[in-house]
Amino acid sequence: MKLGDFGIAKARAHAMRTSDGTIKGKLAYLSPEQARGDEVDVRTDVYGLGLVLFEAATGSQYLEADADIQLLQMALHPPQKSIVNLHPQFPQNLAIAI
Repeated sequence: MKLGDFGIAKARAHAMRTSDGTIKGKLAYLSPEQARGDEVDVRTDVYGLGLVLFEAATGSQYLEADADIQLLQMALHPPQKSIVNLHPQFPQNLAIAI
């Protein structure tokens, strides 16, 4: 068995804080707070968890666009998507939780 570090050591060598005015992370996963440049808090984590749950349940990304600027605009004003509309067989009581 081989174990690789996948760049973790390199990532740790960089500063852990993001400088003002920069975006850190994937645009498709930015919370509205991050997109506005607000201070991030627990809402960002909850939003990210919701995106991951949606994607795990549907097999598709919540935010999809052809250009980065579109993703940023969608992050500012996320569309309201219903899992049940995308997958009618999805259990309604679980859809409410996501």
